[in-house]
Amino acid sequence: MAVAASSSSRHGNLVFKDAKGCLLSSFKDRARWEGSVKDDKIVLNNYLTYNDIAGIISISLQSVTTLLNELRNTGFLFYNRKRIEINAPPFSNQFFY
Repeated sequence: MAVAASSSSRHGNLVFKDAKGCLLSSFKDRARWEGSVKDDKIVLNNYLTYNDIAGIISISLQSVTTLLNELRNTGFLFYNRKRIEINAPPFSNQFFY
């Protein structure tokens, strides 16, 4: 059932969201299942390459690189090989819903 929900969610992302919306939505989905809140940040273990992310949300590798750099430069997230930290407002749990 989780696979069907994930597939349905991915299909909705492709139809109704732009690339940035798809990327943020995928982070939000991962945060719900495996994220933790620490010091007003949502922390995810990172086991995905840029290429993996591109495949999951069906955009080019160049687009993933551009979007992640943009989000990093605006201070929205920190991204490296081991973890992703999403800067969230106080009460970060709101990000999960």
